[in-house]
Amino acid sequence: MGTGRAAFLACILLAGCGEQPLPGGTRGIREFPPRQPPAVVWVFRTGGMVGASPVIDSGSVYFGSWDENIYCVDALTGDLRWSRHIESGTATSQVMTPAALVCTSTGGLLLGLSPETGEELWRVPLSDGTPGFPSASGGVVYIGGESGLNAIDASTGIILWSSGTGGAVTAAPAVLGGNVFAACQDGAVRAHDSSTGRIEWLYQTGAPVLSGPVAGDGDIFFGSCDSCVYSLDAATGALNWRFETMGQVTASPVLTGDLLLAGSTDGRLYAIERASGTERWRYATDGWIWSAPVLVMETAVFGSYDGCLYAVNTRTGREVWSLPTDAIIHCSPVSAGGLLFFGSFDGGLYALETPATP
Repeated sequence: MGTGRAAFLACILLAGCGEQPLPGGTRGIREFPPRQPPAVVWVFRTGGMVGASPVIDSGSVYFGSWDENIYCVDALTGDLRWSRHIESGTATSQVMTPAALVCTSTGGLLLGLSPETGEELWRVPLSDGTPGFPSASGGVVYIGGESGLNAIDASTGIILWSSGTGGAVTAAPAVLGGNVFAACQDGAVRAHDSSTGRIEWLYQTGAPVLSGPVAGDGDIFFGSCDSCVYSLDAATGALNWRFETMGQVTASPVLTGDLLLAGSTDGRLYAIERASGTERWRYATDGWIWSAPVLVMETAVFGSYDGCLYAVNTRTGREVWSLPTDAIIHCSPVSAGGLLFFGSFDGGLYALETPATP
């Protein structure tokens, strides 16, 4: 893999955002001795960086690598079931639908693959450059590109509609109540009618929005490169609250109970009360956080650019354990079947034992 492509992955989501150094002394203070990290069950090594979250379905783990392959491995053993070379460029992200495993490539392709064999079922060349991250709902795949949002039938690959935006849509859209919410590099979040693509409302922030929105209880939540986390009314786009961090908010937030968890390039994971936007606690690492946490009982597990995977108690903000790897952890972990899965820029996909509740 050439150095140009490696550099592209390292900064793909930074497009339009000025880099900011970490504030001094960010490492979280451990209020009690953390536990040992969970055991590594297996590691599957590839020939390139693993920068996007894996997909787990029916005992298989699907993930792409910057060695230009997409892989399917056994979730329990890490044994290879199949791999497929993506001739149009590196496989960057994927989503599972009832009809197909849908993956994207840096060459501008959206592919529908057989989950069992990796056989290509359909392909859609997207004319506006590298596609963003897909999401799926009701048999439809929603994916952005350089100039807008597309809705594609997951069974056939037929484009149902395309809607122009004021900038590239790089994050996975969210779907709620008949609308699709797309975050754009022009700093806006737009609500599109899920049937037609028509724009219902627009909310403008002060910088590119690279954080995929998350929807819940009639609201949507997202972060912006203007260093803020936002809560909007999903029906109208009206602002509920705005919370300011000390860095760009590029990872998708996660809802848990009455809290919203959001990471920032200031190296901190923030717990924000979802109703009021008030900070409950914060936990600091030594690197940017682009990884949305996964919830495992009462812990939030997430990666950092300092190369560690962290588990933090969602009630207290205290570290439960941390696991160092040999490189940046950019993608979000996934929990399934008693295991935790995550990829690293060291080229490995890791499977860990699921930790117990702290």
